[in-house]
Amino acid sequence: MWVTRSSGRVVLGCVVLALACSSSKDDDEKEEGALPCNQSPAECRANLADTYQGAYTGDAAGSLILDADASGDVVGTATNGDGSSFAIFGSVNQFGKISGEAEDGTRFVGQIDASGRVTGTWEGPAGSGTFAAVGTKPVTIPPGNSGTGGSGSGGASSASGGSQSGDPLANDPRFTPSIDTICAATAKCGDDPAECKESMLLIRELIDPECIDELNAFMTCAVNSGQCDVAVACQAAYDALNACGG
Repeated sequence: MWVTRSSGRVVLGCVVLALACSSSKDDDEKEEGALPCNQSPAECRANLADTYQGAYTGDAAGSLILDADASGDVVGTATNGDGSSFAIFGSVNQFGKISGEAEDGTRFVGQIDASGRVTGTWEGPAGSGTFAAVGTKPVTIPPGNSGTGGSGSGGASSASGGSQSGDPLANDPRFTPSIDTICAATAKCGDDPAECKESMLLIRELIDPECIDELNAFMTCAVNSGQCDVAVACQAAYDALNACGG
């Protein structure tokens, strides 16, 4: 689930709500990556927040810089040898896998290692090649036995699932339906309940207080619809939520 801020509000796109995207997102793909995740997915992504500077080579060459924030969003800039540049947008998951796309349509995928180095490949209109970048610090990996790659989500789910009861937002009376009700609905679409709970807590944390009614209306419609593609089934409520605070 991705959440971004815009003018002090939460912007919800197709990739934001598990309810809206479960039917189109490959669960195995989102669990890929080489680093272990021994905390909740959010904490693991926060450990990877850094500025990574390096270069790309191949059919085109130049320098690049990638900024990963604590929520897992990645933005950056690639600069060609002739001085022209273009923006890069992507994300990093809890296992250190980076993927995204540049504004010229070039796609890239890479992996952060424990030393804070990123290596990967790119492919786009200019051809293909590889890239490498180095962060300012090694990656902090707390001890634990959650595993890596496809098995990592099991440990991460246990960590996030166990943390819900102590979070005041989990039972905040301002929000309806309950997180358990919402995540039971997403589970029918193949979503992981623990990741759903963590995502819903993040949305509740970031939502503009003036937009809580719109969030509740959308969630209520999504649950009652029984559909996985709720951005279509609840289009009016979805649009109202995105427009709130704008």
